[in-house]
Amino acid sequence: IGRRWLRDWRVAAACAGAYLLYPPLQWAVIFDFHPVTLATPLLLWCIWAIEEDRPVWLAVFASLSLITKEEVGLAIAGLGLWVLLRHRRTRMAALLIAGGLVWTVLCVAVITPHFASGGASPFIARYGELGTSPGAIARSIVTHPVHTVQLLVSAGRRTYLLQLLVPVLFLALVSPLLVLCAVPELLINMLTKDPAQYSIYYQYTSVITPFVIAGMIAGLARIRQAQGVIG
Repeated sequence: IGRRWLRDWRVAAACAGAYLLYPPLQWAVIFDFHPVTLATPLLLWCIWAIEEDRPVWLAVFASLSLITKEEVGLAIAGLGLWVLLRHRRTRMAALLIAGGLVWTVLCVAVITPHFASGGASPFIARYGELGTSPGAIARSIVTHPVHTVQLLVSAGRRTYLLQLLVPVLFLALVSPLLVLCAVPELLINMLTKDPAQYSIYYQYTSVITPFVIAGMIAGLARIRQAQGVIG
């Protein structure tokens, strides 16, 4: 990705180093093993496959990403939106959006209730301030926006955002379209009452990391283009 967007293997190598040294990535692999940790490289490979127009590899990496955790489908749908806006590939975008959303809905509405004790995800309790079901939580976010914003800007959550962005020097915000793919995961983490989820010391950043890193590369490429380094 770095070589393609930056057109300089030395800067691309520095970005690869920044990825490997990125604190949330380090903590995710040091902490207990969770399947979602595998989503980090898989989602980066999805971005590579999109850029290289490799639909078969994209299907492989996207499918593997989806089975790492139920809400990864939202990130895949976000990638679909990115494909539509950046590359104007409507068919690929539609498949990613539909596939991602269908997978997440299937997990939340069918698979999890079937296997969970009592028919409900045990993690719903973490969002008790907002509701007792996914639908109730979604309605609460829409109908009580002030309360939602208050949760999102609390001290611990602000620190969480800084811990995600400071290591990449906020470069991901220079080209924010890719970072938007991580917004659903950010909301899932930041609206919970469990401090572990809005912390970089566990696996909960695994779906966010690839978009921050890819956004960093895209942001750096935009700066270099503005400076005339990239034509």
